[in-house]
Amino acid sequence: MAEGWLQSRFNKMSRWFAGDEPRAPQEHAQAEHHREPSLIETADFSNLTLEEVLRREPGALAVTLHIITLRAFKEVVAAEWARYARNVELICDGVFRRHLEVQHVYSLHGDDTFILSFAGLSETEATRRAAVIANELMHRLVGNRFLGAQIQVGTIDRDAVVTESGALNLAAIEDAVAAAQPVPLDDPGTGRRAAGPGGPDGSWQPLAKGASPLAGLRTAQPGAGREEPGEPRWQTLTWPPDGRRGAALVKALPPAAQEGLPVGVALRFRPTFAARWGRVTHYHCLPMRQETDGRLVLGAAVLGPHAPAAHRAALDLAVLNGALTELQTAVEDRRSAEVIVPVAFATLHAPYFAALVVILHAFADALRLRYLTLELMDVPAAASAAHLVGAVRSLSADCRDILVRVDPYDSDLQRFHGLPVRALGAVLPAPADEARRMAETALAALDGAHTYWWNVQSDVERRALIGAGGLLINGPCIGADCPQLMGERDLAPAP
Repeated sequence: MAEGWLQSRFNKMSRWFAGDEPRAPQEHAQAEHHREPSLIETADFSNLTLEEVLRREPGALAVTLHIITLRAFKEVVAAEWARYARNVELICDGVFRRHLEVQHVYSLHGDDTFILSFAGLSETEATRRAAVIANELMHRLVGNRFLGAQIQVGTIDRDAVVTESGALNLAAIEDAVAAAQPVPLDDPGTGRRAAGPGGPDGSWQPLAKGASPLAGLRTAQPGAGREEPGEPRWQTLTWPPDGRRGAALVKALPPAAQEGLPVGVALRFRPTFAARWGRVTHYHCLPMRQETDGRLVLGAAVLGPHAPAAHRAALDLAVLNGALTELQTAVEDRRSAEVIVPVAFATLHAPYFAALVVILHAFADALRLRYLTLELMDVPAAASAAHLVGAVRSLSADCRDILVRVDPYDSDLQRFHGLPVRALGAVLPAPADEARRMAETALAALDGAHTYWWNVQSDVERRALIGAGGLLINGPCIGADCPQLMGERDLAPAP
């Protein structure tokens, strides 16, 4: 259909240029003073591939094409690239569409490289635009965990892209990709503040030598303006959300799910250590409430005993909305990190799932696909392996990763085996050694290379779990809970 549309536009252009459609004298006179844009200048090529435009009208492309390649990033990610390739493509698509105009074209070359045409822009502006896009992709995809994996930019002549037979010249494209160079974030004119997270000098630069930011988790970074030294100010969770969006969100929910949360429920963020990167890269989002006797309760316990399912679903939705709202603010403040939001298995069913999707889609795709991990928990005994696969697939398009929490006492652990998720995990009891051994044995039997562990008490235990295949770990050995996201951090030195 796109080819037919393009052919009709070019047929009309050819008649115009050949003089088959002469203009009236008054039109000619007007053109002397005010020339209307030609069809070639206004044709929308944004939904066509490079190959389609080359086949129909190569003159619609810029003389110099720009290359943006993620090849160095792909090499660092290595075996995990296949898991993330689709999400990477979606994030790149969103970034390109924000910066490209209707005359511009971008095409995917392989699974890690893009070729762009900035028709109508000067060479200087086209180069600047490519650098801005590369910088935003660095923020969205790479961050400061992949040192040496900068996204690279290069150019290639339009006439070199095709062979004499009209086919793509793959060898010439590969040579141009190999010659591409990283664009430093702080180069003049690159739009260093174009998008999102990262420090003011480039989010992929290493932290200052000797820095241990986790030591100050209870004090906000300079400029955050939301917390003073001392006792943290926890963010109160509200449900339903304020405004018309909140009213529309809960309209289809049963009355019990529309009720407000108990007084004093707040949101806390638990720093979570990623074994692969050797630092805190995630924050686990948990609701909390302080009892009259001073005790803190976390998770679904904030609702009190015997809370109905509708109240639990409302709590899940409130935590998700609060976590994404804080994440959005953190990105703007350049203190972002990945967040893990628990969601009960029951919340993925009608009538709650529709509200969950509405909340997810109220935030940008790039935000969710770059920073959001959902943790599926409270899986009932009646849920089969097929039910679990369906639940995972219903969430996978709207977040970066999925975790599934396993009850070590479950009578049918095999239904969790082989799920297409980042990891299976459990909360370690303290200090019940027998329960700990059971949890470790249960998860090792499922997939010991892909596990996560909450409530890890000591650094010795942390190292042992990493050696046994633990990917994500949080608990007292990692750091204190905080009232807001504090960015990616190195661990504080052990006392």
